Amino acid sequence: LFTYSSSNYYCNHHEFFGGSLRSPPVLLLANQLLLLLRRSLEASVPRVASLIPSNFQELQEVVTSARVAMQLRTRRNQNEEDIPLEQEEDGKSIQQQDYGIALAKLKLIQRNVTWIQENGVCIDNIIAGFSDMPLAGRGAKARRTIHKGDLIAPMPLLHVRHEEEFFTYQMYHTSNGGFVMDKNDQVSKQLLYNYCFGDADISLLLCPTTNGILVNHCSDTCDSPNAEVRWSNDTRTQKWLQKTTEEISREKSWVLSFDLVATRDIAKGEEIFIDYGEQWVNAWKAYEERMINQVRDESSKRQHSSSSASSDMFSACYYWEDGDVENDLDPDIPWQNFDDTTAIQNLGRDGSKFQQLNAEGEHRGSFWPCSILEKQISTSSTNTAPSHPENECTTYIVRIFPSRWHDISSWAKNDIPRILTNFPASSVKMFYKPYRSPMHSRDAFRHYVGIPSHIIPAHWKRTDATTSSEPIRTFRIGDRVAVKDKNSNSWRTGTLLLANDDSPMFILDDGDVILNSNIRQENVRWATSHLMQVVSKTHPFN
Repeated sequence: LFTYSSSNYYCNHHEFFGGSLRSPPVLLLANQLLLLLRRSLEASVPRVASLIPSNFQELQEVVTSARVAMQLRTRRNQNEEDIPLEQEEDGKSIQQQDYGIALAKLKLIQRNVTWIQENGVCIDNIIAGFSDMPLAGRGAKARRTIHKGDLIAPMPLLHVRHEEEFFTYQMYHTSNGGFVMDKNDQVSKQLLYNYCFGDADISLLLCPTTNGILVNHCSDTCDSPNAEVRWSNDTRTQKWLQKTTEEISREKSWVLSFDLVATRDIAKGEEIFIDYGEQWVNAWKAYEERMINQVRDESSKRQHSSSSASSDMFSACYYWEDGDVENDLDPDIPWQNFDDTTAIQNLGRDGSKFQQLNAEGEHRGSFWPCSILEKQISTSSTNTAPSHPENECTTYIVRIFPSRWHDISSWAKNDIPRILTNFPASSVKMFYKPYRSPMHSRDAFRHYVGIPSHIIPAHWKRTDATTSSEPIRTFRIGDRVAVKDKNSNSWRTGTLLLANDDSPMFILDDGDVILNSNIRQENVRWATSHLMQVVSKTHPFN
């Protein structure tokens, strides 16, 4: 804030100060303030502190350089409207991004190409692509040939103190239109949990921040893993590996990194795999067994059901608006009185052009909600772009519905159905409704990727006394909690005023009584009294 405000002040009032800008008192004051700012930031955000100008002369250089950056940006974006942070006399404005460019040029060390080639780390060895493993989604493919022992990608890690931070809880609507969360009813874990590294013997979870997160597990479909994770040799990682997990959890910035290293030669285009570990494999096998039994039960139920379509999915059609749509439909047509055949005859328009790829291989539209009215089998395809062989002679009669991501169409304003015939089957897709896909179900697979046991520091592992299947509950100031009264053995609700890792915890009782005894954490839970005003459950599970 000071760097910005001081730049703003000196830039806008340089005429007022004139030659006195370089007078000893002004320079001394400016230099002391800059030093104070740097020192106040060094403890918490040292990388930011390193960018603060060292003295007033550097500050002036930043302002001058920012002015140049602003002028270059203005020439590039003549038609852009920027929100001014600092108004210049000529009506132009210096933006925050201009100061960022100026600071980078002044404070960051400029490296030449030779230095980068000798000391840099290549971070583009991985490209995202469809995995070779069935149903695995995306995977990590090698952009170029990678030799055994080569670094595939660095993986800086964000550390999370405990898996409880990933828990999701049942949500409810309230009578006043708000939402509440019942922390006594854990539903599942966030999807990000699947992409973090962990172990049953340590409390920390380590989440990668680069495209190394794309690497899949080598299962029965591949010969063996061709890569592994190792601790990085950088000074920061080696220093923090000596710390306890408690010390690491208190650190606000990233301190640990993995290196993803090739264990054999990997060809260009080959998929990269690692071993997720025994804990993950056992959890996956148990999940597969549950899913097989569930599918078997659901199949049995469907045999006695008249509908096979899932209520968790909806159909969408690849569509776009043309100018001729505006004048194509009569707004006064009495379509409400039509039967289906008459409605299709009068309102149906040819939709064969709505291909995902046109003849030039370009995308034009997007997916809009739609319903399939009828299946058509044609003897020849009128499509102008190639389609999948099994779909080229299959078309549909569909009804398009308004999309919330586009302007309201004329037919939607006039409440007229938008019906298209000869619609390509390849342009119809099924999508899950929000929070209804299998990955959002209560029994969705959730498990961390295993940290190789041989690289886990011994002092990180929990002892038998500290290992517990019961999750650590993280209470925060302001939480509605219930505390067990040791005298009456009943639960009293209140608001948490002060919390720390050790007892006692201070809790304000609803009767304005401060409970300040040695309250053990197992005698505190989240209160459910606030659910009395609940009117219904809401997503993700209703």
